[in-house]
Amino acid sequence: THYHSPLNFSQKKLKEAAAASERIRNTLDRLKDFDKKEISAENIDKSSPLAKIVTKTREGFDEVMDDDFNTPEALAQIFNLITETNGALDKSAEPTEEGKQIFKAAYQTIKELSEILGFSFKAKKEPGLKAKVADVIDMAEDLGIDKDTTIEQLLELREDARKNKDFEKADQYRNLLSEAGWTIEDTAKGPKLRKKH
Repeated sequence: THYHSPLNFSQKKLKEAAAASERIRNTLDRLKDFDKKEISAENIDKSSPLAKIVTKTREGFDEVMDDDFNTPEALAQIFNLITETNGALDKSAEPTEEGKQIFKAAYQTIKELSEILGFSFKAKKEPGLKAKVADVIDMAEDLGIDKDTTIEQLLELREDARKNKDFEKADQYRNLLSEAGWTIEDTAKGPKLRKKH
């Protein structure tokens, strides 16, 4: 029972990392149509509210990262921009050309800063998975969990899903582990992890 609290802490951080990845992905999906060659983000109107936030986010991100790579504060900078961007998108059913340029600048800023923190958005997201395993492992490490512990938590989450007869989710966790280079061997004494050769 003395392992109970640290385990819950690790699972909480793991879920935070997955939720962070999902939130960023969703916003980039909303903005991706503005990331076109014909839309320029070079000379945006910096006096507009969202453009000011884009600039402030970049400055704030650089500042907190200079402060000993303060990842939680860096994420907070990105999430503030995400909140403001989603609000602007909700109000802009048909954005002007100027608005499109600002949304492209927001897209580029969110994507660039997120990738600095270890997120990757190149691969197509698999249905039902909240985050690619690299995102989860990298961000969990930044939030205070080492890689081995993260792998163990994925195994435990898989076992919890199996006990709850949620076999689809259990398979998803197995796939995440496989993507990270591990296979699961179910034995009479419980599941064992084996590194792929």
